[in-house]
Amino acid sequence: MLASTLLNLPLGSVYSFSVLLRPLEQELALPRSALSLVFGVATAGFTVGSVGAAFLYRVAPAPVLVLASALLAAGGASLAATANGLLQLLIGYGVVFGTGGGVAYILLQQGVNMLVRGRRGLINGYIVSLYPMGAMIATPAFHACNEAFGWRITLGGLAAVLLINGAVAAL
Repeated sequence: MLASTLLNLPLGSVYSFSVLLRPLEQELALPRSALSLVFGVATAGFTVGSVGAAFLYRVAPAPVLVLASALLAAGGASLAATANGLLQLLIGYGVVFGTGGGVAYILLQQGVNMLVRGRRGLINGYIVSLYPMGAMIATPAFHACNEAFGWRITLGGLAAVLLINGAVAAL
């Protein structure tokens, strides 16, 4: 359960994407409609990662997969942090970050379900709540970081948190 908490809280920051809109619009001169596509692709990536996680379970041990999914999500956030245009944002944040988040979410949820025998509804409710709770934490943190350092450092910081928390979760 600790592993799920450590990784799913920062992954829930996907719902804080709107905090990045204004700085992305200003610096990259992208319209809001294009940026909404980035969030939409991240949501689709999450779905693809969630479905794909079931097939990955047979490929490697769960800790290896958890670390790999955290590395994927962190790599996507890093790629997005260096974006100079829409395509790099779509690939980094949308495809890579979104897919890594979906894989991690399902792997960790399945791991908890395999370990916990009683009160599965309660524990699944907790796991599902980690994404909106992560957004509640990330939104003011992203806003403050954007104001102090800019959106690139904000996304770079997210990547660092995912790397650290993913490594701890894998352990």
